[in-house]
Amino acid sequence: MTTNSAGLKRVRKAYEQIADQLRDNILRAELRAGERLPRETDLAETFGVSRATVREALRVLASENLIRTSKGATGGSFVMRPTIDYVSEFMTTQINLLTAAEEVSIAETVELRELIEVEATRLGALRRTEEQLARLTETVPGPASGLSHTEVSDLNRAFHLTLLELAHNRLMVISAQPVYAVLEARSERSLLNSREHDDILREHAEILACIRAQDGPGAAEAMREHLVHLRPLSERTWRKAVPRT
Repeated sequence: MTTNSAGLKRVRKAYEQIADQLRDNILRAELRAGERLPRETDLAETFGVSRATVREALRVLASENLIRTSKGATGGSFVMRPTIDYVSEFMTTQINLLTAAEEVSIAETVELRELIEVEATRLGALRRTEEQLARLTETVPGPASGLSHTEVSDLNRAFHLTLLELAHNRLMVISAQPVYAVLEARSERSLLNSREHDDILREHAEILACIRAQDGPGAAEAMREHLVHLRPLSERTWRKAVPRT
């Protein structure tokens, strides 16, 4: 039951209670991924409700991506487990729509990225493995590399996304990836000049050096300075049009 503003208890509807029970069974792995749920008629009999009530409960679970439903002889409702990729893609779509509708500003988007990525960098310097360090190093080319806009953009993406993994915190990844994806999709990187490309790669090298030395505070400060330098670039290259996804 839930309590409304008047302090009265609201009894949850039958379909909500059924959805709650099935959801708990899925999350506790009592119903496993790929497993077919009983037929609507069987569920209705089990719970002592109508098929319409069962269908409403299944719609709730489908909206949460906990089941998928298909038709035909081999159809039915099949259990799905929540995944990091699904949540990240969903958040990317929603943040993209909010920025396109100007309900969220570029300043707010950049600020959130800074809050997450600076701390992720500090933790990454302390928690990274040698294998992760090697992968991050591959994203930082040497000086005077003569890279194209596309190559720098690809390396920039790889650097920041790889760095997030070093923190060993999946919620940080889920939170930061959508923000980064929206900033990247809505930025016209071709507007950056060669000097700005060199500055980005140089600052990446400074961050990498701190991470290699496992200097958490130094890595965090280097990332903070890097993102502060990126603020005007993000504002200048921000596109109003909604990118296709």
